[in-house]
Amino acid sequence: MFSSVKIRIATLVILLSATVLLTYGIEFTGFAAKWQWQSHHLDGETSQDMADYQISSYSDGVLITARGSVLSKESQRYYQGISYVANILQIDLFADGSPPLLDALIPERAQKIQDVLNYRLNLPLEPYDYRKNNKSDLFPITHVMTEKNNKLYFSARFTGGVTAQGCDASGHCYIITDVIYKDNPIVYYSENGGRDWQWLKLWQLPTREQISGMEFIKFYSGSHYLLSWGGRVYQTQDQGKSWSLVADSWELASKYQVILNQRTSLNYEVSPNYERHQWAVNQQDQIITWLWVADREDSSLKRILFISINIQNGQENQTLWDGGMTIMDMQQSPNHEIYFVMIEGTRQNTRSLYSLNRLNNNLIYDPILETGTEHLGKLYVGERTFILERNQWDREYITFSNNNSMKWQSMEKLSGDNIILDAWHNRLFRFPDAYKIPDQKKNPGLSYQVVNLQ
Repeated sequence: MFSSVKIRIATLVILLSATVLLTYGIEFTGFAAKWQWQSHHLDGETSQDMADYQISSYSDGVLITARGSVLSKESQRYYQGISYVANILQIDLFADGSPPLLDALIPERAQKIQDVLNYRLNLPLEPYDYRKNNKSDLFPITHVMTEKNNKLYFSARFTGGVTAQGCDASGHCYIITDVIYKDNPIVYYSENGGRDWQWLKLWQLPTREQISGMEFIKFYSGSHYLLSWGGRVYQTQDQGKSWSLVADSWELASKYQVILNQRTSLNYEVSPNYERHQWAVNQQDQIITWLWVADREDSSLKRILFISINIQNGQENQTLWDGGMTIMDMQQSPNHEIYFVMIEGTRQNTRSLYSLNRLNNNLIYDPILETGTEHLGKLYVGERTFILERNQWDREYITFSNNNSMKWQSMEKLSGDNIILDAWHNRLFRFPDAYKIPDQKKNPGLSYQVVNLQ
């Protein structure tokens, strides 16, 4: 009888504990706050397939670009199970009141565009083929947006896409397009944050090699900046008319492979880094990059060699990090603090450990947030603001801090593909996915949302 009572009491305790744990778990996940999105509408004619949003922040606003198409495919006839389509004009580039077409700054381009459009629009009906229904078929165009009275507006357009864009703190902005004209890409420049534009006809490539991955990594002024391209960093002081090579990932890898092997008895192989955001500039005006280091005798244990290069005198420093580390994402804040997501794993630890870290000027890292085996993904860094995507299978929550990582909280996961961070002003912009953009004939313009992260 007594033992029966004890069994009942134990059972009640277990049930009560389970209920408390379940309740706590529900209340804990319920702590994830919602983003306070504010809705806005951008007036003007746009394309229904806008995507590939890019943003550049400066002290007084933002420059945003997005790619779309001038033409669209429209079914004109259906015969014997086959849909026949025609090219339809989605945007009239030359209509009165339209945003300026920057191609018109270049002699003969405006007429050439008009001729190509007329040819495309007068093609006979063709059977629909999803393999050919891509953006290059539909005459790509880039929409340029900037701010006026805290609202976005279309300031310009140009045919083609964006290879790289960037602005200095004062709003001197560059757009390097993917359109080649007389052996160089067409580059547009604005002195007022993207409101007005000019063509830089003397801008030229640093080298004629066919490489990709172009990115602005620091501006000193409207004419003086650093540009990374294909594993190298170049500097210009005359708006891109001439260049000097500052750093080369291939040369660094070859050089430090010899140095490391001379220092130790190990047989190291040092490889160039091809990752996006492989270059950054810290607060001491040093270029920062990292190289992959592997032991030829034991390829399972990978290392990272961080290197700093003084831009003024070329002096180099380096630190070799042991322990099977992998850099997932590296970003720099508006004031050039460098942060990165790292995965650390060794042969003794079969589970990978995730962390967010700050890289100091002496190439030593300080952990900001350690999550153990919980996955971390994409990193957004603003002014004292951090957003970290968590486990890729976690469809509900991300980790957020708006007080320089002193306190973290769970937020609902950001939904949508077209979300970009205004790092200078700690704002997120969210634009609709292409299939959610309304029919421009019935409802012209573009709706978007903004959330203040302060």
